[in-house]
Amino acid sequence: GLEILTYYFDNDQDGYGDLNNAVADCVMPIGYVEIPGDCDDSDSNINPATVEICNGIDDNCDTSIDENLAL
Repeated sequence: GLEILTYYFDNDQDGYGDLNNAVADCVMPIGYVEIPGDCDDSDSNINPATVEICNGIDDNCDTSIDENLAL
């Protein structure tokens, strides 16, 4: 049988969804993904898999900006 899972809307189609825009369903709706954690779902270059670069933005969604960079 099918089980109800939580799916997260992935506006920028980077494979990571918006934790604040979720649905529970038996089937994944179009435009949704199973992995949350996208802190800017309007920019596909910002998600938990992104490498942090020096730009004043939290690129990897860990709540720190420009951390662990060699200056």
